[in-house]
Amino acid sequence: MKKRILIAAIFVLAASAVYATPFFQVGPMVLYRHSALDLADTDKLTDINSYGFGADARLNLFSWVSVDIPAAYSYGGGVHTVGTNPSLNLNIPAASFLDIAIGLALDLDFQFDQGANAWYVNGRPVDEFSNAFMGATMAYRLALTLNFGIISISAAAAVPMAGCFQSFNAIPSWTDSRVSVALLFNFL
Repeated sequence: MKKRILIAAIFVLAASAVYATPFFQVGPMVLYRHSALDLADTDKLTDINSYGFGADARLNLFSWVSVDIPAAYSYGGGVHTVGTNPSLNLNIPAASFLDIAIGLALDLDFQFDQGANAWYVNGRPVDEFSNAFMGATMAYRLALTLNFGIISISAAAAVPMAGCFQSFNAIPSWTDSRVSVALLFNFL
């Protein structure tokens, strides 16, 4: 009987180690560029221009705190855009293989306008970066991550606030919400 309990305990500990939250995660990401409320619109859902492609990188500092930096590239109207919303999250381990991250993010868009041959940050010239940063929209961020050994699958949603970093207003703007999916490779 004691031998069976010992074998079961080793199995549970080994399974927990395999599915534990890794220290560093990185991988490809797909972002739906329209509002998450438009997911039922099949015309937008099937249009490749509705998506941004990029990468997601995460650093899980403790089992309950993480920093997430997703970034997606898109092109339209002669403007190249890399949009990112780095976030600081509180992680809630719902199961040995499931993490729920709830946090605050800052929306930053870096754009290169080919016609003007100029760089912009959140629509402002790059030399006004401090003003662009202070005027950046803040967002609530929720991510669900399934951890499977060396690979994780994550689905995330970002809901912008009505205010910005400089003038905080916590009212969510549901019509501007975005969703993304990432395949992450786990390290450490």
